[in-house]
Amino acid sequence: MKKQSDYFFEGDKQKYFGLRGKYKYDWIQDSFLGKKTSFVAQRDRYIGHALSVRKVLIVAALFWIVIGALFWRTAHLQLFTGRDLLLAAESNRFRFYANPAPRGIIYDRNGQALVENIPSFSLSISPKDILIDPKKRKRMQELVGMSDEEAATLLNIDDVLSQESLVVKENLTYEDALRIQVAAADMPGLYLGQSASRNYLLDEHNTLAHVLGYTGKINAREWSEINENQQQTGDHEYEPTDTLGKQGIEKSYEHLLRGVYGNIQVEVDAKGRRGRQANAVQAEPGDSIILSIDAKAQERLAQLMEIWMSRLGKTRGSAVAIDPRNGEVVALVSFPGFDSNAFIGGISQKDYDALLDNEDNPLFGRAVGGRYPSGSTIKPFMAAAALQEGIISAKTSFISNGGLAVSRWFFKDWKAGGHGITNVKKAIAESVNTFFYIVGGGYKEIDGLGVTRINAYLQQFGFGQETGIDIPGESAGFIPSPKWKEETKNEIWYIGDTYNLSIGQGDFLTSPLQMTVATAAVANGGTVFRPRLVRGIASSGGVAQKIFDSEITNTQFIQPEYVQMIRQGMRQTVLNGTAKHLGGLPINVAGKTGTAQWSSINEKHAWFTSFAPYENPELVLTIMIEEGENGASIGAGIAHDFYLWWSGYRLTNSTQ
Repeated sequence: MKKQSDYFFEGDKQKYFGLRGKYKYDWIQDSFLGKKTSFVAQRDRYIGHALSVRKVLIVAALFWIVIGALFWRTAHLQLFTGRDLLLAAESNRFRFYANPAPRGIIYDRNGQALVENIPSFSLSISPKDILIDPKKRKRMQELVGMSDEEAATLLNIDDVLSQESLVVKENLTYEDALRIQVAAADMPGLYLGQSASRNYLLDEHNTLAHVLGYTGKINAREWSEINENQQQTGDHEYEPTDTLGKQGIEKSYEHLLRGVYGNIQVEVDAKGRRGRQANAVQAEPGDSIILSIDAKAQERLAQLMEIWMSRLGKTRGSAVAIDPRNGEVVALVSFPGFDSNAFIGGISQKDYDALLDNEDNPLFGRAVGGRYPSGSTIKPFMAAAALQEGIISAKTSFISNGGLAVSRWFFKDWKAGGHGITNVKKAIAESVNTFFYIVGGGYKEIDGLGVTRINAYLQQFGFGQETGIDIPGESAGFIPSPKWKEETKNEIWYIGDTYNLSIGQGDFLTSPLQMTVATAAVANGGTVFRPRLVRGIASSGGVAQKIFDSEITNTQFIQPEYVQMIRQGMRQTVLNGTAKHLGGLPINVAGKTGTAQWSSINEKHAWFTSFAPYENPELVLTIMIEEGENGASIGAGIAHDFYLWWSGYRLTNSTQ
């Protein structure tokens, strides 16, 4: 058997097998040089075949593919997405915090401020810095006194981590603000800013609350609607923890009062710690607005209502005063009122439940949203329709002897024995039911208006539909019809239903606002205005900058001479009719009393609607006291005292 040495020449043995260390494999190099044709040379040919040309080409191709991919990716990042990446990097280097705009001030018609903005501190957070870290979130809760439930609410906001900032606490005390400012130095994602707290300067009885409304935090439903709208329009005006108008003028004119928010750009380091302020976009203050409300008239009317109602132990009522020349609302009172300031920053559940559980429902704006049978206050409008349709004339008279008998039913007058011979003016002045039974539903050979024409004229005056006043919560009232009765009660329409409708009883319902708007149409000669609470835009100090135009909704549907006859009948109400105790006032007043039955066990509602001065009306006033028993007493009594005050006030303080 041959030994390994037999495959080498003697010189090779000496040269290679005696090598040590780094020279041990020098024989491989020599074999590649082709110095020998021995076994080593054969090994040389074997190793060369292992690194074939095909394999080398494959490796080279893979190498250049990798290099090409890296080059393409680099070029794509630089040329196509470089700007986006730069912006992303910048967004990681900067934080943007909202800079709330000062909310517009609300003034009364004489420039008296009804709200104010009180400077305060607020805390904003960067959600991606705070909310995703449980420890930071807990620390933030401790700083502002936030409960776990409140923190959970923040986490449940749609796309909360995509928000630049969230205002999590407002109206911070100075001590809290100082403590947070110190903590913010070492806690990334906190920003202490300035804000303003809304404060309502309400009247003594808080009746302005139903007019002004209040602001509050966006709830989940509102945010969902706002967020959807912002996505559709591309606007980003609201944040998920923002404040907006919730009721009244604050809600209706949110678009004017809110203003345009700015923002503050703050530079942060790699750990998100706050550095210098890099940039700031100033907020644009909201527009201030002027109401048609006269704050002094509102307060005086509320005082008189409280005095009169307390005498009878009544707690619920409403009043509306309108300028019949343009539809501007001078006073709008609903009893009881509530404190709008209780809702600033969020009302507690306990306090809110107390308002809801109150049997007088102070949150309910009765003047606008209430629905009541009108009683006899509807009679002037029935008379106007009958005159316009030729059912009666100035010379038409009917005998009132206590009521009308139809088959086995008797429809009585309110005065035992009746009122005797009655024309249209006397019918209004003394509120003669028999006269209006006949003109409404007819009797024997006399044709009345009938339910169809009654409904049509009532709608012309604005009943049975919203007036369009510029605050939410308005009731449309209700005018019954044969079709409605058949579908709802499964009964046909009887003549008695028409008689009841003719005197404002039965299923007919209206609001104090609707009654005032209709009375204003009589006062001004036949024009129905859309009532409004906002006169225009105010400059600094409540000075009018822009006055809105009045809006007419209907006119000349009753001939002027017929309207004048209705006015004369309402004047006779004060001179020798059901409200004759108003005849001694310094100004001439015209009006109509009403007592509306609505329950078999509760007292009747008391109405009085009126206007003054009679010759050239400047004010229409409607009083409605729930279960007030008699409109000629409490309703006309409140009106008397108010006109007595207003007759002097108007001479020195114009309500124009």
